[in-house]
Amino acid sequence: MDLLPFERSTALWTKAAYLRRRLHDLVEVVPADTLDPATLGAAVQLLARLPGASRATQYRLAAGERLGPETSIDKVLVASAEQAVFDLVQAGLAPEVLLGDESHRSAVA
Repeated sequence: MDLLPFERSTALWTKAAYLRRRLHDLVEVVPADTLDPATLGAAVQLLARLPGASRATQYRLAAGERLGPETSIDKVLVASAEQAVFDLVQAGLAPEVLLGDESHRSAVA
């Protein structure tokens, strides 16, 4: 249990960067009218919140303080952002994802 907070807090920044890249790739390959603007906006907002929301955790980690269950919030935020991005991938590339078309693989991988 002592290792989980470190795993959650350090992986968050990498995961956020990965998800921002996947969302950027998706927006570049799907037609403009394919994605619901409200859903896309919500995903962008979630991704924008990740670094700020975990900043306190990062500062505590850097100061050598003991991290506790509050890092679970970081995990929930990153899981929510990940779900939002991949829901958009499914909505934007449904035929390719479901039927295995390789033409847009970089947007979902």
